[in-house]
Amino acid sequence: MAERTLEEQVKMLADQVKMLADIESIKQLKYRYWRFVHTGQPEKVAGCFSEDAEFTIRPSTPPFKGREQIQQIFEGMVKAGGLTVPQGHNPEIEIIGSNRAVGLWQLDNIRFEGDWSKGSRMGNGYVEEYVKENGQWLIRRSTVSYLFLQNAEPQDLSVMLGGLEK
Repeated sequence: MAERTLEEQVKMLADQVKMLADIESIKQLKYRYWRFVHTGQPEKVAGCFSEDAEFTIRPSTPPFKGREQIQQIFEGMVKAGGLTVPQGHNPEIEIIGSNRAVGLWQLDNIRFEGDWSKGSRMGNGYVEEYVKENGQWLIRRSTVSYLFLQNAEPQDLSVMLGGLEK
């Protein structure tokens, strides 16, 4: 087997660095998405998606299509009040073209109702597609599935927050 030339090695390394930079950009996109969900900024949540995006919560909803519908669903969540504390982790991201990628994520989420009378802890799985538009990665399709849901009684709420009081 012939050795690679220095030029070939440099090109190979440059391609690997670009791929890793794209993966990191997608991670940062998802982290921003969760921060905007947590801080109740539906317009910024919607800005994480492409114009033609689809967002589905299984098993309960048909796909929300486009940024406007996606923003509306998150506006409804903000109006309902409460607090959500999303903790996303374990990304598996694969770049499948110069402007396309797919990914899997896991989410641990604690949610409290607006009056703090009840709360829940849930585990979710995300299956996503990403598109790069104008040099920026965006979520093209996101499907969220419940892995488990644990409801909490009022006396358990401070335990779920690690002792924090409302």
